[in-house]
Amino acid sequence: MSTMNAKHIIFIFLILTFQPSFSQNPKPIDKFQSSIGYGVTGYGNLVFLGSSYFFDDIRSLGLDFSRRNYAEALNGKMFNHEIYGLTSRLDIHLEKTNIFPKGIDVYFGINLGFYYWNKLENYDGQFYSGFNIGAQVGGAYFFSNKMGIKFELLGPNDCLGAKIGLIYKLTNCSF
Repeated sequence: MSTMNAKHIIFIFLILTFQPSFSQNPKPIDKFQSSIGYGVTGYGNLVFLGSSYFFDDIRSLGLDFSRRNYAEALNGKMFNHEIYGLTSRLDIHLEKTNIFPKGIDVYFGINLGFYYWNKLENYDGQFYSGFNIGAQVGGAYFFSNKMGIKFELLGPNDCLGAKIGLIYKLTNCSF
């Protein structure tokens, strides 16, 4: 992908992500949701911490932080990478559409992230640090008004993967 194309994609993503938050929306942000969990990807297992702001009944804007360990054998040597990711995400949630039973939220969205691979001494392989664009689809089951579990499939930003975690909702957090 050329630099000019990547800049255009990033610009379009930022417009789509932040435009709704500046629009004339009569409803205040009334929901904040955080999640923590574990995942598996093509580049190692990860732990993640995320948060999302719901700016209406179906759209949320979130930020996820992840850390992965990835072991790679190259030229007879073993290298242990640490990969850090910071990803912004825009999701569409179907919980309030009455398509699914109460307590079940199915969602899908796009993400833009930056991943940093640590530099290892004597490593001659490729680095994959940089910006990535991807998508996610997932579901959550809330066993109370505030707590639930989530499962998510993600990719193809830097690799395909799956995450499972706990969700905690904070309500009446208007600002």
